[in-house]
Formats: sequence, C-alpha cells, structure tokens
Amino acid sequence: EKGAYWSDEENRFYRGRLSIRPVAGGCALVNVVPLEDYLLSVVPSEMPSDWPLEALKAQAVAARSETLTKLRRHAKEGFNVCATQHCAVYRGGLSEREPTTEAVRSTRGMILAGPGGTLDAVYAANCGGWGSAAGEVWGSGARHLGAVCDLPHTARREWMRVPGNPDERERFLYARPPAWCSRRAPSAAFRWTRSYALDELASWTSRRHKVEGLRAVRVTSSTREGWVTGIVLDGEQAVEIRRDAVRPALRMVRSNFFGMERIPGGGGAPEQILLTGGGWGHGVGMCQDGAFGMAVAGKGYARILAHYYPGAALTGMY
Repeated sequence: EKGAYWSDEENRFYRGRLSIRPVAGGCALVNVVPLEDYLLSVVPSEMPSDWPLEALKAQAVAARSETLTKLRRHAKEGFNVCATQHCAVYRGGLSEREPTTEAVRSTRGMILAGPGGTLDAVYAANCGGWGSAAGEVWGSGARHLGAVCDLPHTARREWMRVPGNPDERERFLYARPPAWCSRRAPSAAFRWTRSYALDELASWTSRRHKVEGLRAVRVTSSTREGWVTGIVLDGEQAVEIRRDAVRPALRMVRSNFFGMERIPGGGGAPEQILLTGGGWGHGVGMCQDGAFGMAVAGKGYARILAHYYPGAALTGMY
C-alpha cells in the first residue's frame, strides 16, 4: 500500500497447488485453488467467524460474487486476484474457521446476479446508517449499487427527508438513529469524531499533495445522502480531491460520510478542523455491521442480501 509498509513472518499452508511462473524481472508464486476452497480463507478474513451464521452466509455469497467479477484484474501479471485488500484478504488455510466453512459450504455456488451478469457485490465495514452509491464514490460501478438506507422500516419515516436536505443530513449524522449497523457493540465505527490542528494537517498535505501553506479545507460536493465527494485544500495553491481519495487526503479518516467544522485558534491553542462522521469504509453494497444487526434480529441471509443489493437475484451458478 502506498504510504505505509509493514512486514511479518508466519507459517502458512494452502489448499490446491502452488505454481511458480516467470514474470518480468523474476518469478511469481501463484496458488491455483478452486473457488469454493479459496472462499474458506477469504470469508473469515473479511468477517469475524464468531458472528451469526446468517451474516456469514451473506458474506460468503457476496465474496463469491465479487471474486467472479474480478478474475481478470491481474491478468497481465499472470494470475487472477491478489491476496491483499486490493482484491480480498487471503491467507490460505491458516485463517479457516469452522463457522465460516459452514457458511461457504451451505451456500455453495450461490451468487448475486444483476442485469449485466454476476454482480460485483462489494461491501464495507459500516455504512453509518445510510450508504453511498458506487458511481458517486468511484465515478463508475454498477448503476443498481445505489445508496441504501440502513434503517428498519419502522424508523424510516422520521428520516425520509435526508436525501437532498442538508439540514436533515446534518441532523442524521449528529444523531444515533436506530440503524441495523448501530446495533453491534462497541459501535465506534457507526459514529466517530476526528480533530486535527491545522498545522498538523498542513504537514500531511504538503508531503502527500504538495500543498504548501495550508490555510483551510473546504467541502465542495457531496451525495444526496451526505457522503463527501470533493474537498479543496486551500494553500499557496488550491488542490481539489475527489471521491475515494478524500479519505487518505484527510489522514485516513474512517469514511467520506462526515461533517466538517472549523474551530478558530486562540489563547495559545492552534486552529482546529473537527470532523464528525459515520461509518467505516466506502459505504457501497453490503454493510457488514448491518448484516450482523439484521442476523441478530432473526433475518436470513437471503433477506440481508436483498436489503443491501436491491434488484439483484440470488441464484445458483452451479
């Protein structure tokens, strides 16, 4: 990952076989493994294995669908998908757990299908109660991966004016509405705050974006639900940051779903920028904490998937 490096050492074992293939400047070690066996490692790496079984089943179907849509992502490098968050976290048999293995086996071959074929069923840790749309976060993506309201129907009436109403969006963000994704404790991902001294943020932006003399940060655009899609860093020159690049520009805040407040300095205290936000991740597709909340409430995995991927069909591929 850009901007950070860490290393570790551990013993691992892998299902399938290992293939050593020549690539420019060296060789690549590729694990050739059946999809269902691959998912035995991916699912517990993406969702805690002690979560309710129906949530794990929903994760298994989403991961299977997403994997099938990404099989050409690393074709030029001689393999299908990598083993990091760029594709999916994959650690081989070391990460396999009995509950997630049951979830994968019991949903064998089940995928989500959309108008164009298998759905790229992306997911995020927590949507903050109202998710974002793929096209607004990345500028592309399935049109039917829209912004999902994560409130039970009994609670939606109070918040139905959130889309398109800045005052209601702010009220929603500063409140703790009874969303499915607010039910897991601790729920620090559901609502959070982050504050920066302006000079602290200036040091970061000068290194990352070559913005010298940072004076202010302004939100320039957002979705109808309140996810920030553009900010401007005002310094000796103005630099605009768009869509998913906003999070790393603000020192990896948890999501783009935030309100920003400028707190003037005084009495020896530096000027502060305060962010009040909700959610963790990009907010598109299935909200994993929401899947947990729905499963605890007795919802089955098909119902969970229908909630987060409206219009998609749950079908057996094999």
